[in-house]
Amino acid sequence: MSASTPEAKLDTLQHLLDLVTEPLDDSPLLTQARAVAERSGDRLRFPQHFTTIALAGTTGSGKSSMFNAFTTIDRSPAGILRPTTSEPYACVWGNLYQADELLDWLGVSPRRRFTRESALDANDELALRGMILLDLPDVDSVEPRHRAEVDRILHLVDVVVWICDPQKYADQLVHEGYLRQLAQHRSGLIVALNQTDKLLPAHLPKVGADLRQLLDEGGLSGVPLVATSATKK
Repeated sequence: MSASTPEAKLDTLQHLLDLVTEPLDDSPLLTQARAVAERSGDRLRFPQHFTTIALAGTTGSGKSSMFNAFTTIDRSPAGILRPTTSEPYACVWGNLYQADELLDWLGVSPRRRFTRESALDANDELALRGMILLDLPDVDSVEPRHRAEVDRILHLVDVVVWICDPQKYADQLVHEGYLRQLAQHRSGLIVALNQTDKLLPAHLPKVGADLRQLLDEGGLSGVPLVATSATKK
């Protein structure tokens, strides 16, 4: 087994954890490392040709619109009523049945999972095959169970795409409650400034620079920041 494989890295981490003795055994960092090792071990039980990507963000950030635009299928509800997404949706590029056990582990209801590809697509979607895109409930939902569901899934997926909007991109809940907590998983984090079509062209650079500064101050320097619009063609 190559030392660079996920399995080898997990074995190394587990070996180091097994060597730890009192009084370090109860340190927060070790508790966190054990949790990472446990989740990683669980994830490796499922097909590794799938990559799970979660769209997360606040109410009105455009997560569901982005999900629908990317999948080109309006499956996840988007609109003015809040919350619009009460449980996660998943779109699979590839064999849906092969992804079933992984989606069960993630807690996605069978009623909320579907496949993007069909025989009519031929190989049009080949470059995306193996991707599982999830639309999560709002992190600031008035329903506590929605927030709990987001907190759970964020620690299980391979990549998090955090969707910000021009109105709430500096929200303290987002930066202190979530993004800074994700700094330890920065290699699997992307931040998107969405709804850029609502900004005047002259304002976009300033808003983008403000958000970049907030990310850098929160320990997320180097994390990709992209400008997006789910409606702009």
